[in-house]
Amino acid sequence: MNRSSFVPVLLASIAFVVGAFLVARSIRYEVVPAEEGDDVAWVVDRASGEIARIVDTGRHPVRPAGEKTPAPARPGRAEEDEARRQAGGFEFDVGRNHWYLGAYVREWLRRAKGPLDIEGWKVKRVGEGKYLVTFTFTNGGRRYGWAIETIHVPNQGWITRDALADPGLRRAYGLEELEPPPPLP
Repeated sequence: MNRSSFVPVLLASIAFVVGAFLVARSIRYEVVPAEEGDDVAWVVDRASGEIARIVDTGRHPVRPAGEKTPAPARPGRAEEDEARRQAGGFEFDVGRNHWYLGAYVREWLRRAKGPLDIEGWKVKRVGEGKYLVTFTFTNGGRRYGWAIETIHVPNQGWITRDALADPGLRRAYGLEELEPPPPLP
């Protein structure tokens, strides 16, 4: 190999190693999967070594290949899914920034420090066409989260309201112990 081709190959190799190192260091969390049949996964913060527990990951044991029993359909599942989508699209302002709730939750959790016990998104039917959609987690012994009331009005669409911002809705849904997380810095 002559010197004119050796130098570019050497520089490319060094750049690749440095780039791979930087990418590996930028990955903050490592997911440790749960055991077979468990609905729990562990997340380890690689920077601090702290462990957060994520509950209800939706992992279920795989059926044997020969078994073709479909999962029973839940009535109203499509409307529950739509209620969850509507809550994730709830728009609000924090300071000068405009957010959609789903994006805000992801960003808040990305910046969170310390161990988190994440319960995740829950959709609860509270009336005809009315749902309470919550995202909750525990951090430092305190329970935080967001709660959105979604109402489906036939032939008109969806109405979404922040249930934590309205004292009447907080009492009606029993959300007094749920605190909204502090705003992002």
